[in-house]
Parts: sequence; C-alpha cells; structure tokens
Amino acid sequence: MHRLDRRLHLYRGRPRDGLPPSALASADGPRERAARLVRGALRTGRPVVVRHARWSAVPWWLDDLAIDLQLDARPLDGRRLELAGVGRGDEGWIALPDALSRCLGVASAPRAQAPTNREAFRVRAGLVLRKARSLRRRKVVLCVGADALGYELLQDLCAAWEEADTEMTPGTSPLLVLACATGGQSLALRGAFAPFLADPDRGEAVRMVAEILGGDDVPALEALVDAVGTVPAFLLAAARGLLSDRSLAPRDALGGLQRELADAVGVALTRDEQAERLETLANGPATYLPAVDNLLLRGGLVTTGPGPQGRQSRLRSPLIAEIVRGT
Repeated sequence: MHRLDRRLHLYRGRPRDGLPPSALASADGPRERAARLVRGALRTGRPVVVRHARWSAVPWWLDDLAIDLQLDARPLDGRRLELAGVGRGDEGWIALPDALSRCLGVASAPRAQAPTNREAFRVRAGLVLRKARSLRRRKVVLCVGADALGYELLQDLCAAWEEADTEMTPGTSPLLVLACATGGQSLALRGAFAPFLADPDRGEAVRMVAEILGGDDVPALEALVDAVGTVPAFLLAAARGLLSDRSLAPRDALGGLQRELADAVGVALTRDEQAERLETLANGPATYLPAVDNLLLRGGLVTTGPGPQGRQSRLRSPLIAEIVRGT
C-alpha cells in the first residue's frame, strides 16, 4: 500500500476520538524533515547521499519520498533501485548498467568493447544516463544498499554520474540518491547533500503505525511505540504482525526481526567492553563514549543525541534493554 493509499485509509470513517487528519497534515518529525530537505536538494539538481542506521526501514522512506516527488509543483519521477542484488566485482560492473536502464525506463546499453569491465561500465552507464535525459519527466534513481557494492564499483557509479551530469544541459540529467548504512563505504560525490536519516520521534512513530493499523485507538498505538521504541523496522514489523493477529504481544509481533535483534545483541555481548556499555545503557542514557559507542552505533543498537550535560548515548529500543537484562 503506497503512502497516498495509507493516508486516504486514515481519512475515511474516522470516529471523533481517532487520530485527526490534522495530525497527518502538520506532521514534522525527523524523517519527515529529512525527506523535505532531500526534496529541496533534488529540485536544485544536487545528488544526495543518505546515511542511516541499521533497521531504519529505508525502502519505506524512499517509497514515500518518491510519492512526494511526483506530487511536487515540479514533479520528478523517482524509482527505487536495490543495489544489494547487483553483485560485486566483474559481475557488478556488468549488471549495474542494466539495472540502471530498467530503473530509468530506457533501453539497456549494448556491451562495450573495452579492455576491462571497469572501463566498459563507464561507457555503458554513460549511455544509459544520456538516454534518460530525453524522457518527459526528470528521473531520480533512489538507491538502497549502496554500501553493499564494492568500493571501486560504487566510486565508478559516482564518477559516471558526475561525468554525465557535466556533459548534459542543466536540468536534464537524471538525479541520484544513494542510501548507505552507517559505517559503510566512504563516498566521493561532488556537490552531494549528505543528511543522516534519524529515527522518528514519538509522534512521528505513532503516525507511522497508524498508517498500517488505523488511527482509531490512539492509546494502543502509543503503547505499541513505547513497547518497541522508535526503530522504524521494529515499528513496521510489529504493526504488520498485529494487523494479522491482534492478540500478539508487541515483541512477538516482530516475527523474524526478533531473532535478528537477539543475534545482534548477542554478538555485542561477547565483547567485554561492549557488554559492559550495554548494561550501563540498559539503565538509562549515559555520556557519549566514542570508542565503544561508535561500534554499537554501527550495529544499530545505540543512538546518540544532545543531553542536559552534552552529547549522550542511549539504546534505540526498550527491547534491547530486555535482551541485555535477560528478560
């Protein structure tokens, strides 16, 4: 169900005590602000590199971004491209131009007669990007899992994009959004806008689960958010689980994510320094310690932000504290 369908579903047949439509229209959480800033950067022709933590439900966010781009006064046609399945090395250099052509809706470039696959990739990718400039609407390729590509292939993609953008008439070249997990590949993309996709705040999290479960029982939605935290993937998995079986406990509604989370915490607990830090954070926020907290950030277990006495770290979900305590 796309964003428009989800929100129209909320508007219809709402009792007076349900989530009011104004709560959706005036929404301005961290992820919504990030989407607005990305749309602004794309309107000016800038590429975007979005950093995000594990379990950030980036495909969901990009799909909503694509809908918003189509509804702008100057619409852009955004399509999501999963890079994790493209492959690495020689396989990736051959497959990626074909994946780009399918995403952009143009014919694939013929295989180039070049000495190496890297050189052939630059030729073929450039041909695909130039074909896309003749389309009626300007295209935006929304790439998920850019860190899954090898470093060389990712840099070749950026280089091909920069070269094509330089050669085309301003305002005609396809636009690029690359989503990379925190701790993933470093990127050199000229003029890129580089936001961090933070977890939603409590209000935005309630709106996210309301789009799946409906907004008629606000206290139940808030209880769900308090139980699983504001980690987007946990919220969406729990809401979908409860949609099929309302008798489930929030933790059980996570499905396969419950095991994935337990494995991630288990790996961190095997390291003494990280285990001690998780036990501390299970009791509440603490002063940010870069040496250990950055490792937990990459694992998706911790987030940081301003506190009363400087930057603080905290666990991203109450479920993590439950696992650390063994409850």
